[in-house]
Amino acid sequence: MMNTAPILQEISQQLRPDARIWVAYSGGLDSTVLLHILSQSSLVPHVRAIHINHQLSEMADDWEHHCIVTAHAFGVPCDIEKVDIINAGRGVEHAAREARYSAFEKTLAKGDIILFAHHCADLAETVLFRLMRGAGLKGLAGMQAKRRLGQGELFRPLLNESRLDLLDYAQTHLLHWVEDDSNQNTDFDRNFLRHHIFPKLQERWPDAKQKIARSSQWLDEADGLLSEYAEEDLSACSREKARFGERIALEIFSQYSKQRQKNIVRFWCDQLGHTLPDAAQLEQIDTVLLAKEDAQPCLAWGRCELRRYQNHLYLVSAVSNTLTQETIQCRPNESITLPDGSNLTVECDALEGRMFTVRFRSEGLRCQPKGRDHSQTLKKLLQEYRVEPWLRDRVPLVYCGEDLLGVGDVFLCEGDCAYDIGVRWE
Repeated sequence: MMNTAPILQEISQQLRPDARIWVAYSGGLDSTVLLHILSQSSLVPHVRAIHINHQLSEMADDWEHHCIVTAHAFGVPCDIEKVDIINAGRGVEHAAREARYSAFEKTLAKGDIILFAHHCADLAETVLFRLMRGAGLKGLAGMQAKRRLGQGELFRPLLNESRLDLLDYAQTHLLHWVEDDSNQNTDFDRNFLRHHIFPKLQERWPDAKQKIARSSQWLDEADGLLSEYAEEDLSACSREKARFGERIALEIFSQYSKQRQKNIVRFWCDQLGHTLPDAAQLEQIDTVLLAKEDAQPCLAWGRCELRRYQNHLYLVSAVSNTLTQETIQCRPNESITLPDGSNLTVECDALEGRMFTVRFRSEGLRCQPKGRDHSQTLKKLLQEYRVEPWLRDRVPLVYCGEDLLGVGDVFLCEGDCAYDIGVRWE
């Protein structure tokens, strides 16, 4: 019989007093067992189920109804999120996973926990699946027991349990669950491994899944050790904040071996919540490091960019090329999203009832920073203030009427307007 006490104790240790515990509830055996375990504990006041309706099966609405009814019977509220699956060329499995995790991220508030019911066999299947995709150390470490997700934390408290343990628990407590018909479709890679590859492996090695899971845990330890080294290396590179990201000293970074540089970049991406670069992308780091001084090298993946400027290496969120020549209205102390995806807030207590306008750089524009006795072209001023080249066309110019008050958060301007403002651009 499965011992639930250590599972509940581990969850309790991570829980803040005012936080919620979300259970990713598909309605299947594994998540039904996990939800039931929590519903029978003192943690139940914190617990909510969340069911993702992928709208891919004819049974999707029936599964949604089952989850609502079962969660209610357990004394747990159940939130439903319907998602649209957009296959962008990487397969339905990948698209469904992306949509599912995106819904989870939006749901989690700061300090919340979301629990996934993955068990030992799921871990083994993930390792073999990633091995077939040529994954590196982090990928072969399999499913992490704990990691960040949005503003909260993701936990997998059942990774040491077998599916037989969960089935025994469910039958003992007379639980009911749904069977996803797509789990039998071997066109999906994971199902192919589950139904064709693992049975063969277990004929020869009955404990194959447990051994693969154990190896995954050792790989996870090795990855953790590499992360500790990367953290030390990254700190030694004079890591500091930059607009829309961070930067490090290129002179120090360049002294490391290629292997350590890759390790630093991977760790840096993970720290900032970016998608990790693949092996081919990491091999292109030199295109940024060795580019000419007057170039603007950029290596992009996911939603981030690796750039170089004035002896610094930058890891920043990608900015959109979208700009507008139209004037954008902006109320005092209200954040607005600009066309490139950045956010602007103009702080001013004395302009009640008035509106600011936001424009962007035009050829030949001149302005006069506060404290100076003459104007210069904005182009020269942005160079002088060392604004990164890839942001210079995107710096928001804040006006009151025709009076230019500020150039982003770079500097404020002299002018006829008597209002004092502050600008946050992020």
